[in-house]
Formats: sequence, structure tokens, C-alpha cells
Amino acid sequence: MKGLERNYIGFQVFFGLLLWLPIFYQYQISNGLTPGQIFQIQTWYYLFFCLIEIPTGWISDRLGHAMSLALASMALIASNAIALFYTAFSGFLIHFLVLALARSLVSGGASALLYESLEAVGEKSRFKKVEG
Repeated sequence: MKGLERNYIGFQVFFGLLLWLPIFYQYQISNGLTPGQIFQIQTWYYLFFCLIEIPTGWISDRLGHAMSLALASMALIASNAIALFYTAFSGFLIHFLVLALARSLVSGGASALLYESLEAVGEKSRFKKVEG
């Protein structure tokens, strides 16, 4: 179980860092967006993320947590493809909304999968430490 815990912590750290965001900001600027438009997109991203947290949790519970993570991966790939091929304001907006969907599918699904994996080996008490 230590490997799973290490992988989970590493994934959560790097998934949340958003190291690509300053580079992506410059990418948006070079494609004609203004800082105001970029921050407007960010506002929609966070609002949408908050609105879909519960529905994506329900999806994760219904389809399975591993399937939720697989769907998140597909959404992340689609999101980045949109940003490459559709570089107008609306394309970047769609990119960030699909990115919010991916992050929301991961947020509940990954925690639930970790909990169930720890519970299956009789170590669910470690969940609080790992999730921390």
C-alpha cells in the first residue's frame, strides 16, 4: 500500500501546482487575448468547477472511481487539444471549462478510490494521514 500512497500524494501535489499556468498565460496573450479576457475565463473556470463538484461525485459513485479517473484523463486530453486548435476567446473558455470538468472528476474519484483501496486491505485508518 505504500506505493499507492506515495503515488497518490505525488499526483495530488503535481496536479495542483499548475506550473503550466504562467506559460499558458503567455500563450493566450500571444493569441490575442487581453489580461481582462484571461481573468474572465478564469472566473468562469472556478464557478463551473464549484457547480459541477457534486454532479461529478455522483458520476464517480455511479460509474466507478477508476472510470471517473479515466473520463478525467480523456477530458484533460480533449481540453488541451481544444487549446491548440481553437485559439479564440471562446476556444480558451471551452478549454478551461473542460479542464474544470477533468479536475472535478479527479477530485472526488481519486480520494474515494484511495479510501476503498485502503479499506480493502484493512488500513482505512491511514486515509486521514495520506489525504492529509
